[in-house]
Amino acid sequence: MTDYEVKQYLDKHNLILNPNKKTVEAIRTRLVVTKGYCPCVPEQNDDTLCPCRKMREDGKCCCHLYVPNE
Repeated sequence: MTDYEVKQYLDKHNLILNPNKKTVEAIRTRLVVTKGYCPCVPEQNDDTLCPCRKMREDGKCCCHLYVPNE
């Protein structure tokens, strides 16, 4: 997904980037290491490319990079 598509998805599902900057920084660092694949899942395939399939389908981010906008 492009950044624009991610933003649209987050808006549509009332999600935001985690407000904890240390968490976001740590996850983004791991995303660089994993080349964009979910750092919480050992497999690297289309389903685990961030935002992963679970996030896209269920709106639940395993890594807590994205959280509900409350």
